[in-house]
Amino acid sequence: MKKRVICLLCLASLFVWLFLACGKPIDVPQNTHDLRDSYWKAVEFRAEGTGMDEFWADLFLWADGSGYFRFSQATQESGFWGFRDMLDCGWALDGEALALSKPESPSAVVYTGTYEQDRLEISYDGFFDEGMIIVMERGEMPPYGAQWELPELYGTWRMAPEAGHESEITIRHQAFGADYWRLDGNFVAMEHGLRVERKEGAGWEGCENQAWHVALGGNSDPAQRFYAAITGDKLLLRIERDADYDEDFTLEYERADVILQHNPRAWEGTWNRVGAETDTAEITIVNAAEDAFDFLFQGLHINPYGAAHIGELEETAYFTAENKAVLEYEDEYSGETITFGFVMHGDKLLVSASENVQGLFGANVYIDGVYKKI
Repeated sequence: MKKRVICLLCLASLFVWLFLACGKPIDVPQNTHDLRDSYWKAVEFRAEGTGMDEFWADLFLWADGSGYFRFSQATQESGFWGFRDMLDCGWALDGEALALSKPESPSAVVYTGTYEQDRLEISYDGFFDEGMIIVMERGEMPPYGAQWELPELYGTWRMAPEAGHESEITIRHQAFGADYWRLDGNFVAMEHGLRVERKEGAGWEGCENQAWHVALGGNSDPAQRFYAAITGDKLLLRIERDADYDEDFTLEYERADVILQHNPRAWEGTWNRVGAETDTAEITIVNAAEDAFDFLFQGLHINPYGAAHIGELEETAYFTAENKAVLEYEDEYSGETITFGFVMHGDKLLVSASENVQGLFGANVYIDGVYKKI
């Protein structure tokens, strides 16, 4: 009887083992038990002739076979940080060979690498750096959430309009920069291609994100400084000014889920500036194509004594986004580059020029402002 009980227990154990072994398999690639739910951070770069003095990269490998790869660098030429690649991916390990693939097509391998003793070597073939090797070591998995790292910043953020105040900021990982505009009544402030530099710690006193922030540099007015940080589901933009300006202030933005449509034909026509009667201006846009449009600006200022001053500019502006265009104008007299920005916002055309535009037009003639189509 005792032997029969032992045999029955053995058979029961065998059936349990067979059930577990033959049941529904876990949806994880083969030989991945060492890498599931692991986090890797770059510790070494191997490349020739890149001119790179700083780099940053990491890799998430989750247990369900999905992953996330991020790569950023600051070059000697540009001097600022920018993400060059952010990739949702699938992953699989075959022996020591690691493959990162597109999630929708596991056979389409994007990057390859090798795994050995808690070290990964990823072969990165970027646009600028062919045959680069990124060496990674296992690290502690950072908390996932709105403050975990930079990618949460990227995209377009919009301030809720209130009492005539509107603003939008777009932070782009591909173009390594940020664009910003703010509308206060008929006053337009605008910046293009701000450099994005990641920094540790809080960006300003009272900032809720104590872990990290970014400085947005290269703005047209050196008397102002821009910082941004994520807190919860909001982006905070801090604008600090020198003593002879107004007080520092912080703007709060929410992510804009609106998908903008690129409609060049909507730009065409004659636009009149709204506002002061003594400072009239008109912009006529023609030949709007997928990448650019031609425009003619004509401005007029009448001083208190009735004297008129005029200004005119006929040039081509190039689209940088669905609703934005920029002209980099080389002033032959001053030798400086003057930046003109155009933003289509609803039925308004917002226009702004960099600080060094002074002297290009007649006395007190300016192009900045809010325009509406006739």
